[in-house]
Amino acid sequence: MSITVQQIKEQVLNLARQSISTSSHA
Repeated sequence: MSITVQQIKEQVLNLARQSISTSSHA
């Protein structure tokens, strides 16, 4: 199983969204 760049981007976006929604750092 090779990880695609799109999958990495999605994970990064997910983490960013969680960070923003928890710390509210816009």
